[in-house]
Amino acid sequence: MSTDGLTTAARGIRSALAIVGLLSFVVGIAMLFWPVTSAKVIVAIAAVWMIIAGVVYLGIAFSAAGRGGWARFGIGLLGVFYIVAGIVFLMNLPETTLFAAIWVGIFIGIVWIWEGITAFVSVAQGTSSGWNILYGVLSVIAGLVLVFSPFYVTVLWWLLAISLIILGLVQFVRSFSVGK
Repeated sequence: MSTDGLTTAARGIRSALAIVGLLSFVVGIAMLFWPVTSAKVIVAIAAVWMIIAGVVYLGIAFSAAGRGGWARFGIGLLGVFYIVAGIVFLMNLPETTLFAAIWVGIFIGIVWIWEGITAFVSVAQGTSSGWNILYGVLSVIAGLVLVFSPFYVTVLWWLLAISLIILGLVQFVRSFSVGK
C-alpha cells in the first residue's frame, strides 16, 4: 500500500472517529437535558424497527415457496405481531416509554442480583474472596434497589448521558491524533 493510501485511510479513520465523537456528545447532551424526549425517541425508533421487521417477516412468509404451510404461517404471524406491537407503541408513546424504563430498571436489577450471587459462588471456589464479597454485596444491594424501585434507572440514564458527553469529547479530540 502506498503512502497515499495510508494517508487516505488515516483521513477516513479520523473523520469517522470525529463524527462518532460528535454524535456521542450530541446524544449525551440530549439525554441529559431532555431525558423524557430522548427516551421517547429511542422507543419510537424501536417501534419503527418493529414495524419494518414485521413487514420483512410478512414478505418472507408470502415469498417462502419452499417452506411448509405452518412455517409460513408462523413467520407471517410473527410479522403481524411485530407490526401490531410497533403501532401500539407509537400510538401510546408516553406509556410505552414509562413501561420500557421500568422494565429496563427491573431487568438490570435482576442481572445485578445474579452477578452478586455469582460473585459469592466464586468466593467458595477461593478466588479473590475479599473483592468478590465486596462486589457481591454491592451488586445485590444495587440490584435490589432497582428491582424494588426501578425509577432509579434515571440515575443510570444520567450516568450514561454524562459518559456519552465525556467520551464523545475525548473521541473527537482523539480523532485529530490519527495518522500523526
